[in-house]
Amino acid sequence: TERVVREYEGALSDVVMPEALKATAKVNAAMASSGDVCVSALIDNVHSARLLRPIVEPLMDSRSNSKMRQGCSEYLVRVLRTWPPEKIERTSFHQESTKMRVDFTDAIEQSIRSCLSDGKSDTRSNAKVIFELYEGLFPARSDQLRATFNKHQLRNLEQLPPPPAKQHDRGEPAERPPPKRPPPSKGEGGGGAGGVAPRPGDEGYDEKASLRARVAELSEKLEKSQEHLSHERRRARALHKMKDEVEKRLSDEIKALKEGGAAAPAAS
Repeated sequence: TERVVREYEGALSDVVMPEALKATAKVNAAMASSGDVCVSALIDNVHSARLLRPIVEPLMDSRSNSKMRQGCSEYLVRVLRTWPPEKIERTSFHQESTKMRVDFTDAIEQSIRSCLSDGKSDTRSNAKVIFELYEGLFPARSDQLRATFNKHQLRNLEQLPPPPAKQHDRGEPAERPPPKRPPPSKGEGGGGAGGVAPRPGDEGYDEKASLRARVAELSEKLEKSQEHLSHERRRARALHKMKDEVEKRLSDEIKALKEGGAAAPAAS
């Protein structure tokens, strides 16, 4: 799994993550749920600085989409609950708006300040959770951060209730219930009784085989993403070539017109 993650880290962080985040803000519940599962899996398995930029940049900008800010605040909670503190402390990323590198801890602090003043109560409640997690990881920095809060932010920090539980809780990493399986047919072979594949804790469960299957599925999806990217790059190159040809043809025609105009007085 680590080899696959390293190999496709750029595509996962720069292509898959932004698109999955956009999906979570869709009105369509199925798309939003699928995007949520994808983002959560990326946070848990890809500890890359590039992965953080699309999560924290909407939180640092109070003008960004409110629904996206609420979702990103939940994902930042997940990051703080699952990433090692030393990884958080030494991570930085390139911020598009300022064209500068930003330490992740500085981005978290700016996100907390911004979200504590957000118009949505759920986002403000998530900011409180983020601060409490940050305080547990970096007590000295959190004390300095608290000293910068205004009265309104301090009141929200002290009085806000915890965010409401959701059917697909982005903020609390939890094991999903196993999917319902049809009853085994009579005489069907397999790993468990009656041919049902064993689950974690069952006798005969092969964790490595399960991981290999997940890696194979992820690799297939990534290959399709790479194929799509290659197609788009070829299309972009073709359009660029077409643009160059059109510009050259226009240039030749303008040149011919100028030469024709200069030759007409000479002939007269």
